[in-house]
Amino acid sequence: MKLLPLQQAVYVSPENIAQFEKERLESGEIERKRLTPWARKTAKSLKEAVLELQMNPKQDWVVEKRHIRIAYRLQGIAMSEAAITLPEDPISKPGEYEVKIMVNDLETVSVKINVQVISPEETTQT
Repeated sequence: MKLLPLQQAVYVSPENIAQFEKERLESGEIERKRLTPWARKTAKSLKEAVLELQMNPKQDWVVEKRHIRIAYRLQGIAMSEAAITLPEDPISKPGEYEVKIMVNDLETVSVKINVQVISPEETTQT
């Protein structure tokens, strides 16, 4: 209890913890988490590309996180549904929309998706 009156310690509070972490970062005592080069490259490619989502016109549908996850998986990009943030308004019509993807729990990337209505017959004709 002698440390507090001598101002050699402070009470634990969210503000004091935040100030302590800020001072540790500024002094170089701890290194700020950064995206790896591969994660930066992935984030950049996600920003630049437009994800094509094909929905069935014969059924009522609303775009869900699983649709986006599966579409990316088909392109070779793995992610959890927790990394995907959909807009507040449900996506239930064709068009271009924006969703957010969290890369390595460090950076959020805005991604454009283009929702198209294509019948199953059209997808098998190539």
